[in-house]
Amino acid sequence: MSVNDSHIYDVIIVGAGLSGLATARRLQQSGIGNVLVLEAQDRVGGRTLDAFTSKGNIVEMGGQWIGPNHEEMIRLSQDLKQDTFDMFADGHVIYRWKGCNTHFTGEIPPVSLSAKADLLQARMKLNRISSIDKTKPWETPGARELDEQSIGSWIESNMWTMEAKQLVRMALRAVYGDDVGGISLLDLLTAIVGAGGSLDDLIDGPQTTRFSHGPQSISLMMARDLDHRVQLKKKVLKVKQINGKFKVYTESTVYNAKHVVITVPKPIIPTIEFSPRLPAAMEQLLQRQPMGNVIKINVVYTSPFWRENGSNGQALLPEEDSPFVVTYDNSPRDASEGVLLGLMVGAVARRFADFSREERQERVVDLLVKCFGFPAKNFVEFHEKIWAEDEYAGGAYGSYNPPGVLYAFKEHTRMRRVGDLHFAGEATSEEWSGYMEGAVRSGYRVAAEIISERR
Repeated sequence: MSVNDSHIYDVIIVGAGLSGLATARRLQQSGIGNVLVLEAQDRVGGRTLDAFTSKGNIVEMGGQWIGPNHEEMIRLSQDLKQDTFDMFADGHVIYRWKGCNTHFTGEIPPVSLSAKADLLQARMKLNRISSIDKTKPWETPGARELDEQSIGSWIESNMWTMEAKQLVRMALRAVYGDDVGGISLLDLLTAIVGAGGSLDDLIDGPQTTRFSHGPQSISLMMARDLDHRVQLKKKVLKVKQINGKFKVYTESTVYNAKHVVITVPKPIIPTIEFSPRLPAAMEQLLQRQPMGNVIKINVVYTSPFWRENGSNGQALLPEEDSPFVVTYDNSPRDASEGVLLGLMVGAVARRFADFSREERQERVVDLLVKCFGFPAKNFVEFHEKIWAEDEYAGGAYGSYNPPGVLYAFKEHTRMRRVGDLHFAGEATSEEWSGYMEGAVRSGYRVAAEIISERR
């Protein structure tokens, strides 16, 4: 193992996802160019990952959408000259319930009057009780009671029709990438206020816009500008602090730094040895915040045939045994191919991960045929990403708080810093946690902390 004692970096950043690269970029722009980004994988981008069809069109396998309130991602993409386009949304949505398809346009599926009333009152209740302090949600009046409830138990206690309950579960499973029975209600309320203050902002607002060259291009462009400051295949094994300075150990090299920024997903942090150890409360917190479980699938066709029938490619699938919770038209901008994107989440994703690729493919295509007709059988490519099997992600989209965690651990849940050891990543952001926007904002926050201390 070589020891790079000849040089002390101002900042070493662990992880070359959006948050790590945004931190490095902002530091460089401020004049702190003595920065090093260490990435364990052979690529940058973290949980943004683009694949390509045989025709060269991009299919997004990780985070992909931004919305009008994602101000930092919009600004960053403009700075990097990365074009965007609106997700295809012209036409009707398919709602599949009890084996039957119905078509609709607008916000609410064609449910019974009682189910519609149930949906509306649940939305109003959630919006009303989400008036909390996003910086310190545990100080909200009644926070303990809110945190001890799961989203699932709140749905059972506050809604009365099975169809409406399943629709709300479906929508929130799609948001979290996991089943709502294990997620704190206070976590949801914090997410709502962090997304703008209404349930609609959280569910529909973030999914309007795609990147022409794929979301991973944002990280690739930042890494290009940072050049040699980004090093791949450098898995950090240990971070040791001695006399106010850090030694960062990889398999082959020891680096020195004044500040260290950890940007990896929370479940990956314990794979790094820290000396001295992290505070006990922080270590225990990390044992209690799981990642969501998502399998993301893109099925490619010669054309977006569903558009000919007036469909926009979106299907809502609220039944718990459905392989997907939702599908979208993920075709390229010029419609030179057709792509249907589907999301498997939670228990369904865990079950399907045990199947062979061929069996997953068969069941997925069978569902798409039921939704979009026999032409869905004639696919030409099948792309999938099982995020729970990704060594450096541990799941997707992000981590969440089970019941009781937010109130018990309070300010520790933000994972901000321990002296000159800083933490970034979407899960540390007060706004848009779980999204690319939250990742970038967290990187800018850490960069601002370091910049302010050096002035």
